[in-house]
Amino acid sequence: MQELAILLLQLKPGDEIPSIAQLSARFGVGRGTVQAALELLRAEAGLATDARGSSASRVVAYNPAALWLAAGRRGLMLLLPFPYSRRVMGLATALAELLRLSPVDHSLAYMRGARSRIEALCAGRADLAVVSALAAEEAETQGSDCEVLLKLGPESYAAGQGWLVRQDFSSWPARMRIGTDPASTDQSRLPRQLLPQGVAPEFVDVPYLRMQGAVASGEVDAVVWPQDVLPGYEGLRLLPIDRELPSGADLAVLLVRQGDRAARALLGQALTPGAIRSIQEEVLAGRREPSE
Repeated sequence: MQELAILLLQLKPGDEIPSIAQLSARFGVGRGTVQAALELLRAEAGLATDARGSSASRVVAYNPAALWLAAGRRGLMLLLPFPYSRRVMGLATALAELLRLSPVDHSLAYMRGARSRIEALCAGRADLAVVSALAAEEAETQGSDCEVLLKLGPESYAAGQGWLVRQDFSSWPARMRIGTDPASTDQSRLPRQLLPQGVAPEFVDVPYLRMQGAVASGEVDAVVWPQDVLPGYEGLRLLPIDRELPSGADLAVLLVRQGDRAARALLGQALTPGAIRSIQEEVLAGRREPSE
């Protein structure tokens, strides 16, 4: 019944259902078992099919939320970066509002660091994670059990980066203490790739939420910081980075677990890149308030 529910979540009304014989061979069970599972889904998930003459059965209707439960799942859990910028808040607003139209309950959680979000997703503690394309590519090269559901457009994740320094910063010294966050692909890789030539760095582990304070207190000399996020501490300023950002650093990616056909089907129906970006742009332009 769970396998059939996952299969049906991937179908739309009018789509053809494999025959009893095909399903029996596919799942390695008897035809009576397949028929019993279908009857359960008709009773519990509102599955309705239509067979006309000798033609195959087609889906007429079903209750997606009931199918999701029949597949052994509960509410959807989505993991996002901390809402440090209006850009991320726009992304969270888009996901929340589009999934509000979905029949399945969902919740959004904010977790520091793309590596932490990917680890939680692969461990089954979430159904979807939002990361940069840079982080997604790193996870793929390391053999992660996650795969891309959607890629959004340029500047969907960030709109450029700068160096956050103190106001009295005048020029790059030969040695610099640079704050990096090991939980974040972007905050650990970007500082290493964007440093000016000739600077000998000492990299200091600093959680992302402490970075501004670490620069203000002198614990570190500089951190990479999004250009569209104003410093919350007095005495700080943002220096532009005159080097090209690595590919994928500005682009948001939605990840699901490999082989999670139920989540891919349900989320694929509810979320489209165009709808997500449209709501995000409205939040950025101030035409829509971010969701709480």
